[in-house]
Amino acid sequence: MISDLNEISRLNKTYTGYKADNLSFEDVRKRGLENRKQLIVEAVTILIDQKLQEITLSDIAGLANISSTSVSRYFPKRTDLLCQALSRLSEIKAIAEKEE
Repeated sequence: MISDLNEISRLNKTYTGYKADNLSFEDVRKRGLENRKQLIVEAVTILIDQKLQEITLSDIAGLANISSTSVSRYFPKRTDLLCQALSRLSEIKAIAEKEE
């Protein structure tokens, strides 16, 4: 039983490549939000330059410096991320039109 608890504790302290015991829960949450925002920013950038059908999650992950497998933590489906990016792009366009 003790060895099982030790293993659970060890696994619990590891979170996406860094030790959670060095970071508070709030730090981990903030990092997740930052990663999510960065993915949206990079998706918008790609949407400007490429056709929707040509965009892959790997491309976006690479630009955001986030592993491709981690993307699904923030956006379970490709369409989820692209919908967020399109929404953001519409917001940017509306702001630009107001400034003109």
